[in-house]
Amino acid sequence: MPPSSDDTRTRLVEAAGLMFADKGFDAAGVREICHEAKANVAAIKYYFGDKRSLYKAVLEHVHVCKENLGQVMASEEWQAQAPLHQLKYFILEMVKEHLASQKPAWHLEIMLWEMTRPTPEGKEVIELQLRPMATYLKKILMQIVGDDIPEETIWKCGFSIVGQVLFYYVHQAIARQLAGETIYNQLTVEQIASHIYRFSVSGLATVANRPELVSQIDS
Repeated sequence: MPPSSDDTRTRLVEAAGLMFADKGFDAAGVREICHEAKANVAAIKYYFGDKRSLYKAVLEHVHVCKENLGQVMASEEWQAQAPLHQLKYFILEMVKEHLASQKPAWHLEIMLWEMTRPTPEGKEVIELQLRPMATYLKKILMQIVGDDIPEETIWKCGFSIVGQVLFYYVHQAIARQLAGETIYNQLTVEQIASHIYRFSVSGLATVANRPELVSQIDS
């Protein structure tokens, strides 16, 4: 039975995702993408129009496959949780997304390319996928530190939290070398998330001049 058009389109997206993640948009060639997908070169024009539209389809695919943390955060059960509990959950889910996800590694690597070499297509995905998460995190932090903290400081606190998570993913090889395989291999997702949470709350307590936050970490 010949492959269906949906199968061919899916193979092209998956193959392109691997190539774009490995080489970036500019260096990934149309011919090698088609070779990896076992498809004719003309298939890209037929299904997507051009290479840039194919790249946009790859980014959209990554977004669709992403766990919808936003739905959880919009629920009444979530809204009823204390801000510190929300932050703890947010960090744990973010660590899981980067270190324990069952999705192909290239999904995250594509987004890392976009963080360092943004494209017009990537900006659309950031607004669609990352903006809601950033907004939720900002709201959580504002509830923790109070309304009198400048918005600029809130954003810096949020970036610091996300940066800690990204370090364990982006610089995993360096962390392993510096700490040693024995120590690093003992770290679980839960331990990493717990450390980032506790470290972050301590920092927020200083920023907001609210030392009592530290005593609430384990409550």
